[in-house]
Amino acid sequence: DFCGGFTDDAAKVIVGGPMMGVAQFDLEAPIMKATSGIVVLTEADVKKQEETSCLKCGKCIDACPLHLLPTRLARLAELNRLEEAEELGITVCMECGSCAFTCPAKIPLVQWLRLGKQRVITMQRNRKASAS
Repeated sequence: DFCGGFTDDAAKVIVGGPMMGVAQFDLEAPIMKATSGIVVLTEADVKKQEETSCLKCGKCIDACPLHLLPTRLARLAELNRLEEAEELGITVCMECGSCAFTCPAKIPLVQWLRLGKQRVITMQRNRKASAS
């Protein structure tokens, strides 16, 4: 309200920015000094776009600040081929969302990368525990 309120119906509120922010369940979340941004999206903004097959355009690779292969890593995570994902550096991914933001096929790259990264870290811990 302090900023003038909404000009349209808010369908989703994201605190922390559009790429790494966290969606809020309601508007009661406090705004703190460290809050880096607030994004308010309308129904038209959050309309689900249909995912298609990878176009092999390379935009995700160009967008990755760590020069990883996001589509390859996401596919390996989807197929649960964790050793290969580990070799290609999935644990280095900082989950910034640049790859998904630029993907014209609307592949949920960050979700697959996050899941694959968690699985690889669990695999590494299990490997370490069994070696002890």
